[in-house]
Amino acid sequence: MRAFWRNIWRIGVLSALAAMPQPALADSLSVTASGVIANACSINVASPFAPFSLDQAGSTSASATVNCNSGFSIRATSTGGALRAARAAPTGFDNALPYSLTVSIPLDNAVVVTGSCSAARLIAGQATCALSPAGAGLSSGGISAINRTAQLQVVWQAPAQSLVAGAYTDTITLSIAVQP
Repeated sequence: MRAFWRNIWRIGVLSALAAMPQPALADSLSVTASGVIANACSINVASPFAPFSLDQAGSTSASATVNCNSGFSIRATSTGGALRAARAAPTGFDNALPYSLTVSIPLDNAVVVTGSCSAARLIAGQATCALSPAGAGLSSGGISAINRTAQLQVVWQAPAQSLVAGAYTDTITLSIAVQP
């Protein structure tokens, strides 16, 4: 009879063990999150050129904010190829004054890239200097320039002959593009 009770006891213990919660088998899941930041470039006027007198040699400066998160190139276009008066020039006078434009941009690696061109070489279709509109452009060499202040300088020589009276203007357009 003892054997009978021992077997009953064993059955009871085994039943109790079977009724106990068993650890659940766990599954695992890995999720990879990824994203992309697109290349972006912009340039905005920070300070315009100050008014100036053309009676003698001189220069004027402006600045622009460059914000490129990758390498870039910059080009410039001049609408007139010189500072020009709207008025025609009579004999012995001129209504255009040549100038040069220099652009200097500090990059994120502390290097400054600089390009300079005469306004005549900034007319649409020209490709003969670093900033020419049809050329490769002034390159950052693949380096970014995030919120950097570029310096622009216009320099002119004393006029070779007298200039007609009036306001002299030219429109300089800077364009910037991502460059791999």
